[in-house]
Amino acid sequence: MRNSKKRWLRVLPNMVCLTLIFVMLFHVSVTTNSLPLSEAESSEPKDAVVLRLLDEAPELPEMSAGGETEDETALPAETAPSASAPANEQLSYSTLMSLNTGFYYYTYCNYNGQRHTIDLSEELQLHTFRMAQKYGVQYELVMAVMGVESGWDEDDRGNGTFVGLGSIYVAQLKELKSIGITDLYDPKQNIEAICYYLRYKLDYVGGNEHMALMCYNSGEAGAQKYFDRGIYQSTYSNKVIGFRDSMIAIKMK
Repeated sequence: MRNSKKRWLRVLPNMVCLTLIFVMLFHVSVTTNSLPLSEAESSEPKDAVVLRLLDEAPELPEMSAGGETEDETALPAETAPSASAPANEQLSYSTLMSLNTGFYYYTYCNYNGQRHTIDLSEELQLHTFRMAQKYGVQYELVMAVMGVESGWDEDDRGNGTFVGLGSIYVAQLKELKSIGITDLYDPKQNIEAICYYLRYKLDYVGGNEHMALMCYNSGEAGAQKYFDRGIYQSTYSNKVIGFRDSMIAIKMK
């Protein structure tokens, strides 16, 4: 009896250990079988799975300061209208004059002791200023050409061959269509044509204003006949320059 008890005491710890091992194996088996297949078979550590899910999450749209999402169709910064620097065409002639832009609204000029009234509208004088800037010619020079050619009469129809404020030769319309001019009876288009040709004539003679005006008035071939004789000024060029200088003097007062 005593020996039997001793044997039992020696076997008991082993049985307890075996029982615990069996219970643990059973628990692991049940837990594994209860998991979804993808999770049970995954060998990724839990932290790695979380990080991967965060990386794969779709990006949320950025929020503006006011809490609204940024609209991808909004105007880019460079095309958004600026309230601080309005374009010249948005400013009145009085504002442009006060800003020292070079613009001046003329109502008259003097030449050879005579006062010449300038009836050209504010709108067309502003347009002349913009076109002069566009083609790199002097605003007052363009104004003076209009004064000599048509007396600043925006309704001047010409004689059918030379028309509009600048007496543009109608045969030149084919060439002028390349810069978007289609109607020489339109005062604004006629003004652009004046600026275009003045720029061309100035470049042709190397910047000499009198010679450029002679080319404008008589064409390059006609003016060249005078140049060949050593004549580089004309009655026409002197009158235009006189009008121009008078306007500049008025602006500088």
